[in-house]
Amino acid sequence: AISRSDISIEQQAIQAGHAAIEHAYSFGRPACQHPSYIHLSAIDKDHLARLKGELNSLGIQTAEFHEPYKDWGLTAIACILDESNRHL
Repeated sequence: AISRSDISIEQQAIQAGHAAIEHAYSFGRPACQHPSYIHLSAIDKDHLARLKGELNSLGIQTAEFHEPYKDWGLTAIACILDESNRHL
């Protein structure tokens, strides 16, 4: 998951968790036994949106979470990478 670093570290973890749940709702359980969880951060909402666009342009499905609290908007995205695209 990738969350915004312009929110508190506690909220980064919460928002990343929300995005991971959204990914599971949208795409189900991955074919692999159990994927690794890696938490990265983006500078802000615009940077996060650009990363999402880049991943999608490469054919990688992402799920996103928009936090309604204080109108934060896009706060985190989640995706699953395999060995062929893990370097991303």
